[in-house]
Amino acid sequence: MKKFFVFANDLVIGRVFLKLRHRIAIIIDRGDYEVACSQEAHAHYGDKFTQTDAFLYFIYGALSEIFNEI
Repeated sequence: MKKFFVFANDLVIGRVFLKLRHRIAIIIDRGDYEVACSQEAHAHYGDKFTQTDAFLYFIYGALSEIFNEI
């Protein structure tokens, strides 16, 4: 039978990864939101919405969320 010990360093690292995971989820959500809004705008104005547009709007949304905190 093996004994497992949890050290304080492991708990701190775990908390950091949980915060990082949450932050990444927020960044991805912002990118998705930007794509959804621009897709609706393109549909409203009758413009064609391509995969390139989706990619560019996703990158724009993700980067704006990243640099919004700084």
